[in-house]
Amino acid sequence: MQQPPFLLDTRRIPRMGFEPSQASSGLEMVDEFTEQMKSATEEAKLAIRKAQEDMAWYYNRKRTPVPMYKPGD
Repeated sequence: MQQPPFLLDTRRIPRMGFEPSQASSGLEMVDEFTEQMKSATEEAKLAIRKAQEDMAWYYNRKRTPVPMYKPGD
């Protein structure tokens, strides 16, 4: 699931106008934030890994094996 950087950083989507916040205890908020950050970090790592694999595939698709030279060639 793709998420904008602002959402990953601030845990909210920028909006115009007033929107009341939900009241919850501080400890619940900390636990929720921690889980969201772990999830976002893992998702970002997976996205980076996929991008690396895609780039390697595109780079290597037209490469030929390195020729093996012997003494005297």
